[in-house]
Amino acid sequence: MDLLVNNAAVMLPNPIADRRGEEWRHMLDLNLTALLGVTHALLPGLLATAARGGTADIVNLSSTGADAPVPAFAVYGATKAAVSYLSRALRAELAPTGVRITDVKPGGVVTELFDHATHSGIRERMITAARSGTLLNAEDVADAICYAVSRPAHVCLSQLTVMPLTQPQ
Repeated sequence: MDLLVNNAAVMLPNPIADRRGEEWRHMLDLNLTALLGVTHALLPGLLATAARGGTADIVNLSSTGADAPVPAFAVYGATKAAVSYLSRALRAELAPTGVRITDVKPGGVVTELFDHATHSGIRERMITAARSGTLLNAEDVADAICYAVSRPAHVCLSQLTVMPLTQPQ
């Protein structure tokens, strides 16, 4: 094994005052706990590849939402901030083994996550933004990931932010 891309996530934006505890737990379970579980399961193969002198990478998908608070996205942003922290901690711990860790932080991306939003007003705003043609698409993010993992073995792009040109933050 030489590459793990942790990209599973769910985004269920709602005002904190709505107190949607089940949705908060769902985001925590998928965005953080599942990422840890997959990393746990696949880390031995990555370590073995690196020990043989091969290039081994873990790419964790975070979000610019981890850095720039957005109303109604507090829990989602918190899960992605945890992913960014975990990426930094893994990088510090695993660097001596040769396993590279990259935290990719996309900005606005057209994704099916918008369809899962349960707050109708927020879902409609996200879908309108997706239709505007100004957001990234999945290929843009995949291209950034390919760039990061194709660097020479001694180079680690520790964090890569990819955003739509018009996104202010």
